[in-house]
Amino acid sequence: MHRLILMIFGCNSLNVIQQKVIRFAPGIDCTQGCDFNNPLAWIGETVPNGPNDIAVIDFSNSPFFIGPQIIFVKDVIMVGGLYLDTNDVNPIEFQVFEDIKITGNFDILQYVTVKTMGSNGNIMTGGNTSIMETSALDINIGSIFATSKLLAQPNSNVSITAATLDGDIIVSSGVLNLDNVSVLGSLLANNSIVTINQSISIQGDTIFDGDCSVILSLDQLSSSPNTGVPLMGVGFLTFSTETTLELRIQPTTLVEPNSTYYIASSSNPIQLKNPTIQCIITLPTGLPLQIEYSFSLDYKDLSYYLVLNTQPTNQPTSSIDNEYE
Repeated sequence: MHRLILMIFGCNSLNVIQQKVIRFAPGIDCTQGCDFNNPLAWIGETVPNGPNDIAVIDFSNSPFFIGPQIIFVKDVIMVGGLYLDTNDVNPIEFQVFEDIKITGNFDILQYVTVKTMGSNGNIMTGGNTSIMETSALDINIGSIFATSKLLAQPNSNVSITAATLDGDIIVSSGVLNLDNVSVLGSLLANNSIVTINQSISIQGDTIFDGDCSVILSLDQLSSSPNTGVPLMGVGFLTFSTETTLELRIQPTTLVEPNSTYYIASSSNPIQLKNPTIQCIITLPTGLPLQIEYSFSLDYKDLSYYLVLNTQPTNQPTSSIDNEYE
């Protein structure tokens, strides 16, 4: 039985906490799918089940199988930590159908995709969640992902759709896609690509730092500051000097000249590290509207708004670069 015993001593206690590292069986073939709760899938036929069990699934040195290794969770599990790693010939797809409770950290290393598969597929961690390069986290409709910090490393991909993230998001040189999301924490993106579809709500500060590309994909624009705002924040909304803001107007979007539309808001002042930010407006091909764009800041009802003002023009335009002051 290959089992590593970790001993953790508390300075103010005579109690000893034993953490057991329980490993996935290295010779198992999961190309057709493996149940996390199947004892035969684990060394010693012991399924990790408890706050002191560290579950390790590692195909990184497996010479046996070529193809995606699919592992699914269809019963509620609790572990002290979860560690997923593999290589490019045996990528792991980790499917979450039922709740996962992790009292410690959740480490998603290389060539791993973690997906929640419905409203019962919630993931709750007491520590941090780390996503390394070449890996992805896909939180889907109705799920709740709770963590202290979601740390997305360079060349990782995080996608959250119609779900709630309870914690802070920190993305460094990665890709973040948010679609109708509630973030019960702060968002910090550095040198990353951030795409926002529909409305998102962020309870903490929102900071776009470094060479960020922030893409707002809009299928509707709101002439009211209180409805239809794609980006809403309670904390500070900050754009760095190098940040580019791109508005992608969808074909079904109604845009009128001589109109004012509210596209971002915060209860605290919107901050710029530079007096101007670059903005790109992308119109769909064939949109029967000729307009030019300008930006302004507006203050209303104790909130600050980033405002899009439209004006008619005589020349057709598909994309315009603007500076907002």
